[in-house]
Amino acid sequence: MGFPVADFNREAKEFTLPREHIALTASTTVKLYKVPAGRKLRVDRVQYYNVTGLVEDNDNNFAFEVKNGSVVVASVFNTDANLDPDTGASLPANTNVTAASVDGANVLSEGDELTAVFTETGTATLPAGFYIIEGRLL
Repeated sequence: MGFPVADFNREAKEFTLPREHIALTASTTVKLYKVPAGRKLRVDRVQYYNVTGLVEDNDNNFAFEVKNGSVVVASVFNTDANLDPDTGASLPANTNVTAASVDGANVLSEGDELTAVFTETGTATLPAGFYIIEGRLL
């Protein structure tokens, strides 16, 4: 049995996935990326931008998470006013919101699928927006 050999021809490559969404009036899940065979994907951060923004509300709100199956990779925002101040807040207009990925959940293996999950409560409307997922393909 020999020693493992490092594959120096397979460097980590930067991964940037920009996406826009239309105004949303219902919960929506978007399949974004399936990790190819023999690779892994590390998600470092997610940025979200919305020109209009969305005020926090007890009954009509939206949350945005990036997931790997049911595992949360990054929680980007939640406009539920019922949550504690560190979790629920208004989504500011014309402001870049950045979420760090969750340690331990941010490395996806081959075949895993990255999804954007927008969850609506009540009758909220999330205005059209833009998000960027950044990381490295290993």
